[in-house]
Amino acid sequence: MRLLVIGASGQLGRALVEEAPEWDFEAMGTYESRPAASASPPLQHFHLDMTDAKEVESVFEKAKPDACVLAAAYTNVDGCETDKAMADRINVEGTRNVAEACKRRNCLFVFISSDYVFDGKKGPYSEEDEPNPINHYGRTKLEGEKIALGVKEHLVVRTTIVFDFREAKNFATRLAERLRAGEQVLVPVDQVGSPTWAPNLAEAICELISEKKRGTYHVVGRDLMNRFEFALTVARFFALDERLLKPVKTADLAQAARRPLKAGMKINKAKKELQTKLLGVKEALDEAEERGMLGKFAEQC
Repeated sequence: MRLLVIGASGQLGRALVEEAPEWDFEAMGTYESRPAASASPPLQHFHLDMTDAKEVESVFEKAKPDACVLAAAYTNVDGCETDKAMADRINVEGTRNVAEACKRRNCLFVFISSDYVFDGKKGPYSEEDEPNPINHYGRTKLEGEKIALGVKEHLVVRTTIVFDFREAKNFATRLAERLRAGEQVLVPVDQVGSPTWAPNLAEAICELISEKKRGTYHVVGRDLMNRFEFALTVARFFALDERLLKPVKTADLAQAARRPLKAGMKINKAKKELQTKLLGVKEALDEAEERGMLGKFAEQC
């Protein structure tokens, strides 16, 4: 199985590249601004601007993948709201370019989506619930899902609040860095979701591919918690000053994009069909420490 990971320099892409050999996948990766993460055996990687259809086609011609995971996206939720054209170019047109390349080759297209396709009024959500995005990022991800459904061999994997501690920029790492610097951090108590450890997500995705699963799956950590609870868990794990965490309402943050508040996803389908155990936050942190995957934060444990 030749697996092409688009966005191999990101936190999920890196985790996929690392996990692939465990499933006897030959991983290849793409990057846009910096080379893909190193791997063993050495990773074959390609520069790719996925908004350029000709460049996408060229990479697919060279890589000849059996499966492709689109782990790259414009994920700045407020940025998507203020620059809708850029969001559409990357998350919609870029997705279409990759999907068309997969379709021409009967290559499995794995599209990574989000709980932001839902409105956050009655979460956690199952795969059968009707999407209703309330911000532009969510709308672009829903459009991406529709594009993916047009590829005969497709998988849509919805996830949320993905975190890792190795050179990644996400809610957990920004939080830890600011607390370590002695800064006060405003954290919403009314945004509920399911934090997901990138290596755990990568393992589940690889199993879905290996087991020839198709359709839509919710793959998230098993904890359903608000952002403040997540922040407390991270702060306590690293023995950081939790007094610097200030609980606020989302409305107090005056963000450009609306957030789905009662979100998160049900994982009944994934639990039933997969052997991969989806981890809670504390379990993920413990495993990251055990496997030496805390990066520069390891010194605080």
